[in-house]
Amino acid sequence: MASDDSARPTKIRYGVMVLVTFVAILLYLDRYCLSTADRDIKDELKLTESQMANVLGSFFLTYAVCQIPFGLLSDRYGPRKMLTFYMLIWSALTGCIGLARGYYDLLLYRLGCGMFEAGAYPACAGIIRRWIPYPQRGLASGIVSLGGRLGGTITPKLTAVLMVAFVAWYPVGSWRPVMMIYGVFGIVLSATFWMIFRDSPQQHTACNGAEADLILRGDPQPRSHETAAPLDWLLRGVLRNGSLWLCSLVQFGVNFGWVFLITYLNRYLNDVHQVDIAERGTMSSLVIGISLPALILGGWLTDAITQRLGQRWGRCLPLVTTRFLAAAAFIAVPFVSDPWAIVWLLGAVAFFSDLGLPALWAFNMDVGGRNVGFVLGWGNMWGNLGAAVSPIALNMIVQHLLDQGETAKYAWDAVFLTCGGVFVIIGIAALGVD
Repeated sequence: MASDDSARPTKIRYGVMVLVTFVAILLYLDRYCLSTADRDIKDELKLTESQMANVLGSFFLTYAVCQIPFGLLSDRYGPRKMLTFYMLIWSALTGCIGLARGYYDLLLYRLGCGMFEAGAYPACAGIIRRWIPYPQRGLASGIVSLGGRLGGTITPKLTAVLMVAFVAWYPVGSWRPVMMIYGVFGIVLSATFWMIFRDSPQQHTACNGAEADLILRGDPQPRSHETAAPLDWLLRGVLRNGSLWLCSLVQFGVNFGWVFLITYLNRYLNDVHQVDIAERGTMSSLVIGISLPALILGGWLTDAITQRLGQRWGRCLPLVTTRFLAAAAFIAVPFVSDPWAIVWLLGAVAFFSDLGLPALWAFNMDVGGRNVGFVLGWGNMWGNLGAAVSPIALNMIVQHLLDQGETAKYAWDAVFLTCGGVFVIIGIAALGVD
């Protein structure tokens, strides 16, 4: 770190945020790519709908159960070492998907991707806490989340375009080289992250003392030491905290409903509205793209309300209102027949869901302190258990109604009403988040 503490603060923290945002883009690029290609993968590998549902849900299962252990590793060994390692492995596994020869290959690679992606957001939360001043952490959380949603926005369209481009060389299996390209991109980014990033301002040679002081100023939890607390102490604290349990319920429900947008929207548009793959890619990208401004706005909103009304309402109020608004959009879908109108309603689901996301991140950082990786991992675990259950449960609803002789539209309308009901429940639960 530069020794001139009297100088104007350097701005290395902004470069760190750019780098972390690219990590978030990669995270969602590799998370979403399979959903866009699922119809082609299912046909080529001769999978059943249940097997495809298992593959889509398997990612979130290991992503959920590995949140706490990988969050702890990030707290104890620092995000530079651990996030580089996580990126390297999940990127390699994404590339290996292009080599899958059957159901079990595909399932194994997706389980591995979920496992190693699990450490990414806990590590990113630790980076924000180490590098961003306290009054700006909500906004910083929104920017990182924006990176994820940007990845989610470009992935459906980019994957569809690349698949179409590769059809000339791969009439069957044009999805395979796409997965390999994504894997190579991630490996390059992991090497870049290792070379540029440092775990704290004090360790970065280009960061001066004035910037380090600025980052530390105003933190309500002074950093007398940064080593993580013992695991048994952390578990007792989390298990006894009613507010964290309510927040976990909110995260479970959010992902249960929201994950439809990245798992079954492609299938829904194909089965109910017979939309071709190119237009499905455009529609899926638009749904996620609509939410992009919400993450910045949500970060500003939670910071502004916190400054005016305190932490309790600054985190709680955005969560409550946005859950109810997303529920209303879900419930409206069965009453609309035009596919583009439905896309805009599902875009509203994505927008309002993401508008409250920075408040969730900031709440976990408020509670977690020096153990933010563990606490964020705890909440993300429950959120992604919801995401793991969702594809299987929603597929069961659809298949049951189809087996009863109902139309595809009726079956999928039941899915939208189910997701809307879940959002109503978690909106009520969010009132208790303190």
